[in-house]
Amino acid sequence: MNDPDIAALVRRWREDEARLYPVVMVRPDLYERAGLLVRALTDELRAHTTVEALAGAFPHASRTLDGLLARTGMAAEDLDLGLVTGAAFGMRHREILGALERRRGLALIAEARDRGDRWVVLHETGSPERTGYRRLEMHLASGEAVHLFVDPDPATGRPEYGLQRLRLDPGSGDHDGSSPLEDPRTFDDAEAWRQAAGSLRGYLDGE
Repeated sequence: MNDPDIAALVRRWREDEARLYPVVMVRPDLYERAGLLVRALTDELRAHTTVEALAGAFPHASRTLDGLLARTGMAAEDLDLGLVTGAAFGMRHREILGALERRRGLALIAEARDRGDRWVVLHETGSPERTGYRRLEMHLASGEAVHLFVDPDPATGRPEYGLQRLRLDPGSGDHDGSSPLEDPRTFDDAEAWRQAAGSLRGYLDGE
């Protein structure tokens, strides 16, 4: 299965999940059963540890779900099983991506420590000149992190520059129970945003 086909499947799974829960929320009994069934089917998909393997399993999804229902006796009446299936595949897809991101983060942290760096960039997407930008960098000694982002201002559509201080596990880069340390600060000026980020890095470095 090629990348465009996989991307189309992922979009479908997200759409199925988005459609499932608003429908069943009007009935608390359906909402609870849908959640339990999605979770159970997600667990059935644990054997698929790559996105490619998960996509390859989707054509056989109805058979997997039928086997689960027969074995567990879970109630499926009044549920749209197509949406349930898509939601479960979407959940497993997020788990796979999360595991991949965690392994990548561990490798980046180890490499940065070996080089004697004080900071490591755990994640960066997009460009700071455009909306949709995201950057997460962690201070290796403390685990405190700087989250930078650029989103469109909902009122004007112009770029809004965001800065947030977080605390991560310094060994893994995972969010710990006290993250975030502060609410995001926003700026309408890119230079002020960069200066604020630099000041925060300097503070965390003890400068």
